[in-house]
Amino acid sequence: MSTNQESDAQGGVSIDFNASDNLPGPEPVLNTDVMVHIMEVLPRPSLSLLMKTCCTYYSIGVPMILQDVVCIRTQGQMDSFHDFMFATSPGPSDRFEYLYGLEWVDPVGCIRERGEPFNSPFLPIISRAFSLRRLVLHYWGDLWTLYPDENPYGVDLLVSLSGLEEVEIYKGPQDVIKFLEQTRAPIKKLTYRFIDSDDLSNFNFMSSIAHLRNTLVSLDLQNFHLASENTDLQFPKVRQLYLDADHHTGFAAAVILHIFPNLETLSLPDPSPHLWYRYSSESEIERQHSRTSAIGDRLGSSQQSIENLSGCAIDLYRTACQCAVGCLQVESLSKSNLRWLLPLLPKMRPRHLILKLNLHLEKATEVLSSISQALSAADNLESLNLVLLCRKDTFGIVQPVVEGLPSVLQQSTLQSFKITYSSSKFQSYRNELYWHEELDVLDFVARVLLAARNLHEFTIQRGPDTYMTFRIPIGFIYEKVREHGSDLDAEMVSVMLPSYVCM
Repeated sequence: MSTNQESDAQGGVSIDFNASDNLPGPEPVLNTDVMVHIMEVLPRPSLSLLMKTCCTYYSIGVPMILQDVVCIRTQGQMDSFHDFMFATSPGPSDRFEYLYGLEWVDPVGCIRERGEPFNSPFLPIISRAFSLRRLVLHYWGDLWTLYPDENPYGVDLLVSLSGLEEVEIYKGPQDVIKFLEQTRAPIKKLTYRFIDSDDLSNFNFMSSIAHLRNTLVSLDLQNFHLASENTDLQFPKVRQLYLDADHHTGFAAAVILHIFPNLETLSLPDPSPHLWYRYSSESEIERQHSRTSAIGDRLGSSQQSIENLSGCAIDLYRTACQCAVGCLQVESLSKSNLRWLLPLLPKMRPRHLILKLNLHLEKATEVLSSISQALSAADNLESLNLVLLCRKDTFGIVQPVVEGLPSVLQQSTLQSFKITYSSSKFQSYRNELYWHEELDVLDFVARVLLAARNLHEFTIQRGPDTYMTFRIPIGFIYEKVREHGSDLDAEMVSVMLPSYVCM
């Protein structure tokens, strides 16, 4: 790769794979055993620099620098990586046996940059990469559009990679399915993003990968169509299924759980709010629900169960999710789509419920009403996590919502309550609203404890992974509770707060 410091998909940095020309002498200055342990924990950029100090360190570092996924972004990086992999000294003569992961981010850009459409060093690399376990390819569909009369995919070469366990293909046309149909690699994790323009309504993708049914553990599909609802094909080892699309493609939840009988996690499409009714009117949603409910009755959906289920209320309804659910995550809950969720909750009877609410789309009273109705319909709840998706102009909504939550939780049987607030996914995190600065946290905790007498755990969290854990001394809580005229004997409560809030 080039010396450019670019972030890769693994959170690392692009490194310099330029060859070992003009290295210092072969003798290291420090004890080799000590340096090996140091090199094993160095990040790639630092390891790359250290390898240039002498031939010994370079030889030791070759397997280490290849142990994580190599991310190729530019043609320059591809060229230097090619030279590095085919070099025979110093270090192991066959470096391909240490190459376990490869990601090619922009093949079209690389080809345009090179100016020679099919003289890329990618295929020679693939032809030797028999140790590959993970392969990630982006924008292959664009490559096909530019050069329809060629075969830039190297399908035969991909098929020869018999050790692949993880494959991710983004914007891949149906022609790439030939690789998936022919491969005999023990693929455990498959991510496939179809091109939006592909007509997949009569294309049975699951049949194409039927030979993987005894190895696949995780599937992540976009614009996925289930061509047949009567298939007897099953994938007993799949535990996670993630479906992503801008609109629902017509499948029934019962069919999914029939095809994947041991599924633990199912994530349904989460379209943006402005797309909720773009592809289906309310009457069409009702028609879809009737059809999928009938399918569910035929397949015995009431006997099915799943541990983790997520999706927007509309898609949960039209897929007729009526099975028992351990943890249910409802995306973008609002007054307008609440009515699709309420009939499902008594059938699902989730123990854990996560409600995500876009506060900039609602009034405070509507938000509180939605939470209250959901709690009433879900009578088996042990824990509730409210995720308030905020932005800078929602302060007028956030504050009354927070103030009104203790009343909503009145007489609740919840054992665990968590409130998380972060920016909406449609907004920058720079617009987050730090509403707790205006909130008497101890008073809020005390009022929640008074409302939900069975509560053992109460958590406040801002954003993803931007908090530290503080334990508020129970005496402080007792004191605040007594101010409200109660001698509640509360359990020690663990409260997560942003690190800059002093308790």
